[in-house]
Amino acid sequence: MRTLRRKFSVLVLIVGTGVLLVEVAAVWGILTLQREIAWPMRSMETVLRGLHQTKLAARDLSLALEDILARQTSDAADSPDPDIDRARALAATLNRRLDALDESESYLIRSGLGSTRTLRTHVRTASEATDAARIEPAQLAESIRALAVVRDLIERIEGHVLGDSNFQIDHAERMRDLVLIVAIACFAALVLAVWLGAVLFGRWVLDPIGHLRVAAERIGAGDYSHRIATRGTDELATLSGDVNRMAQTIARMTDERVERERLAAVGEMVQRVAHNLRNPLSGIRSLAEVTREELPKDSDLRDVQSRIMATVDRFEEWLKQLIRTTRPIEIATVPLDLASWLPGVVEPLRPLSQIKRIEIRVSVPPTPLIVHADPAHLEHALVALVTNAIQAAPEDSPVEIDVEQAPERRAAIRVRDYGPGIPSDLRSRVFQPYFTTKPDGTGIGLALARHVIHQHRGTIAIHDPPADPGRALQGGPGAVFVVTIPTETD
Repeated sequence: MRTLRRKFSVLVLIVGTGVLLVEVAAVWGILTLQREIAWPMRSMETVLRGLHQTKLAARDLSLALEDILARQTSDAADSPDPDIDRARALAATLNRRLDALDESESYLIRSGLGSTRTLRTHVRTASEATDAARIEPAQLAESIRALAVVRDLIERIEGHVLGDSNFQIDHAERMRDLVLIVAIACFAALVLAVWLGAVLFGRWVLDPIGHLRVAAERIGAGDYSHRIATRGTDELATLSGDVNRMAQTIARMTDERVERERLAAVGEMVQRVAHNLRNPLSGIRSLAEVTREELPKDSDLRDVQSRIMATVDRFEEWLKQLIRTTRPIEIATVPLDLASWLPGVVEPLRPLSQIKRIEIRVSVPPTPLIVHADPAHLEHALVALVTNAIQAAPEDSPVEIDVEQAPERRAAIRVRDYGPGIPSDLRSRVFQPYFTTKPDGTGIGLALARHVIHQHRGTIAIHDPPADPGRALQGGPGAVFVVTIPTETD
């Protein structure tokens, strides 16, 4: 889970890494520049010191040989000369100095192979003459000339080495350019790190905060449908999700409040209508009762009057239930067998269907289907659905009522008609109070039906009817209302 702490840690790590790289590169550049500039200078100093010491050894040997040559006389030729041993020691020293130079790679590079071989040849000549058991004057003179050539050659090599100083300066400038390039690259890396940190900070922090600000303005203005697009799982993403859920909760609570206000208005209207209907109903029942008493006992009209009285009594009971339904509903559930209960609920609606020559078809399972419901309230909701289907159905078409077991321990009641159907864009509004598409409709039947079904922990929805070309030619696609009620209590 990438929290804000981790994100800020990443930003700090990026910037810190950039700074560290710059510091490391600066230290490396300084040390490298020092090493690369100091090494040629130290090697040149070593070569010059070795050449100087070699030149001094050659000079000392030359002076010694000159002294020997000056004192040498013909009568003392056979006597040993103590300066010969000193000259031989100086020749050995000269060879050691030259051997030390030959071991130096810097000397070989700076003097050149030809100069080195020439110097070695002349030193060897001088040494051989000095090492002779008896030094002849001609050999001494040859050795002195060879040593003079050695000194001259060493001086030329020294001049050549000193001439390499320009090369050292060029090398130092090249190293300076290299260090500058590395420093510029590190600075660019640091700038890139800061830019990347700013981009990530804007994406991880500023953008979500901006979305939250816009959402707060939209929700504050009443647009509860506005949602924030959440990305990631950090604190700001979690806060965005909480704001979305808050907006959804506010929208639901607002809809519930509006629904309660509508139901309250419906209840007030229903009470007035019921009060106005009960007086005419009482008159109709009284007239039917008086008429039945005046008819002969064997008259068929007595049964018709009895049916009128029973229908009026049932309608009177419906009005009482309707008034109770518009008040806060108190559901008293009992085990109810839909298979045996449903036909009795539909029976009083058959006279209304016969007027339009509509056949009500009831299909129930052969075995009991028990639900836990309030029979009176559930009857009121079902009567509203069937009455709506009868009103929507064309003449000579059926209204089908099916009851069956549904998944998840529920029972389903389907009410289908073959009328014009309900457009998909109106299906979410037909259950709102006062909404109706009928010229003489009130828009309260389906709203009250949904209220009752929800109190039973059930659902009510409108489904697309199955394809039936023959029925479509008679009327229309029709509508299917599906009610589900739990078959078990919690």
